[in-house]
Amino acid sequence: MDVADPRIMADWNDPESNMRSRNAFLAEAARDDCVVFSGHMSLGRILRTLAGYEWKELRAPS
Repeated sequence: MDVADPRIMADWNDPESNMRSRNAFLAEAARDDCVVFSGHMSLGRILRTLAGYEWKELRAPS
């Protein structure tokens, strides 16, 4: 899922159902300050912004 633009999706998806699911996930993850794991990205958090949402990668302390 593209966090900055959740409207980007495969054309075989049901857009209405997919957007409801994505919006619910983004809102809950941002509200609860969850650490999110995706197999193709590093650990991160989803932050609420004025424009919508953004991905904030977690970095190990140096």
